[in-house]
Amino acid sequence: GRTVVDIGCGTGMATIVLAQLRRSGVLACGPIVCSDGDAGTVDNCLANLRANGVEAEVAWCGTWRWEDGYVEGIGAHRRSIIENGSPVTMVGADLLYDPEIIPTIVPLLEEFLGQGHADSCVYLSTRRRSEETLAMFLEAVDSTPALVLEDVSDAFWEAAAGDPSFVSFQHVPSLESAKA
Repeated sequence: GRTVVDIGCGTGMATIVLAQLRRSGVLACGPIVCSDGDAGTVDNCLANLRANGVEAEVAWCGTWRWEDGYVEGIGAHRRSIIENGSPVTMVGADLLYDPEIIPTIVPLLEEFLGQGHADSCVYLSTRRRSEETLAMFLEAVDSTPALVLEDVSDAFWEAAAGDPSFVSFQHVPSLESAKA
């Protein structure tokens, strides 16, 4: 019954993978919601979802401008996602690219995680582009009582490595480095 929310979905790659894992029975979850702040990006994401066989009943997508709280296509569902009694898992990739995003993303996380089910959580994957931006994010999370940042322990990685659905990535800064 867990709802999965892909924030800043871009092309929809994370949503497509989640939907495929759900279809194969590896992932047991409720609806998958994806959103991005740019309407053109959302249109492209929807086309990618359909091109990859992701049905509208499995995943739906809408424009969500975090800065002004505008949620087109998600607005009616936003409150129900928080209040339906099921935990929410939010996922996001490469969202901490600019210090200006911190004052908008932290309240978003606080709303979903602070007002929702106790077992709700968020997984963010980010490239370390700026130590300043990362430090701002960590400070903002630390000063928000509803949010608790947890380090992923070595035990998690050891346990997950035995799971056939587990995927690990290595960051290679350039193709030249990958050849070495």
